[in-house]
Amino acid sequence: MARNGKIARLPRTVREALNRRLEDGEPGPALLDWLNALPEAKAVLGREFAGRAVSAQNLSEWRQGGFAEWQRHQDSRGWVRTLAEQADELEEEANDVPLADQLAGPIAVALGRRLGELMAAETLGPEERRELLALARELAQLRRGDHTAARVRLEREAWEMKLAAARAEQQTAQALKASFVAASGGLPLELRVCLDRAQKLKDRAGGLDAGSGTAGSEGREAFSG
Repeated sequence: MARNGKIARLPRTVREALNRRLEDGEPGPALLDWLNALPEAKAVLGREFAGRAVSAQNLSEWRQGGFAEWQRHQDSRGWVRTLAEQADELEEEANDVPLADQLAGPIAVALGRRLGELMAAETLGPEERRELLALARELAQLRRGDHTAARVRLEREAWEMKLAAARAEQQTAQALKASFVAASGGLPLELRVCLDRAQKLKDRAGGLDAGSGTAGSEGREAFSG
């Protein structure tokens, strides 16, 4: 959520340092003295807030808003780091099911539970209303993700079936070719057919030569007689 208070307008490095000090439990007066003495803070306060210093009220509002949001973000980052470190082990134990698929169910349950708590409240403040809308968006996005995952899974299964059919067809063609080769004396069928035709032509030519030789001999004998 965008913020426009004095502290929110300070550079990110200053806000990060302030959040660290707040997390360490540094008291408010010491924080204000440190913060208002920073050159970066003085520049922003002079340019955008007529030089008015950060007050105890400003710091209190930041504790409840920006700092609380930063803490949630830090918790999320720590959770993600922990999951990343354990991702390989978790996927191995889950038979290589992607980590995101494993977490989708528990996340949906947690979001739904919190959404129910907010909707059951008699009144909602601005922060609760914003959280309610954010949860609704997260649930909608998770639902779209489920639909996308289902479509991808179906497409992958169809592709795997097509690939298996192509491999089976190729294996059948190879088996038929091998049987033809074996039936034709170990030679490819095309070459075997050509050799058979050549042999037939040779046999036919030999028969013609034999017939013409016999006729010539009979003629010579008749002439001499």
